[in-house]
Amino acid sequence: RAFLTHYAYAWLRGAPSPFSDIGRWSLGSPISDTPIGAVDVSFPKGAAFAQWLMAVGASNVFGSIPLTGARNDLAGVAPGAQGFLGVAASSSVQLMAFPTPIGSAPEKQCGRVVYSNFHVAESERTVHDVPAGCVPGAMTPQELALEFMLFDLSSCIQPEREPPRVPPR
Repeated sequence: RAFLTHYAYAWLRGAPSPFSDIGRWSLGSPISDTPIGAVDVSFPKGAAFAQWLMAVGASNVFGSIPLTGARNDLAGVAPGAQGFLGVAASSSVQLMAFPTPIGSAPEKQCGRVVYSNFHVAESERTVHDVPAGCVPGAMTPQELALEFMLFDLSSCIQPEREPPRVPPR
């Protein structure tokens, strides 16, 4: 299992196939200062993600959240990957996930990768001197979105298009 953010695209883009082929890498510049993130609610886990964002106060509009520091590095995902969050005004994907081994039958998949196209904590609350530069305060909407993805990363492996399952005891 791997959680990768922004510049960690190098671990995917520069890897041998099929990892390098899992996304359409465009390596662009920032989108804008505060784009609106659009959650893909067309599949059960995407809808659960949008519900989570509402429940934790990251959003007051179902299916969207404000972002800071979104990038244009990922322009799309290949079959086998699932985009969770994009930018409403562009084709940029901000969060994607995929099970591994890529292309294997679901019963053979045992790992998972989550990629975030934005910085984890790019805001006025964070100065580059970590941890001393971290200012206390409420989590930002994108930090809350990443919290969901971290929980999901550690969950049981299952096809993305199925409703989330309760783990066995």
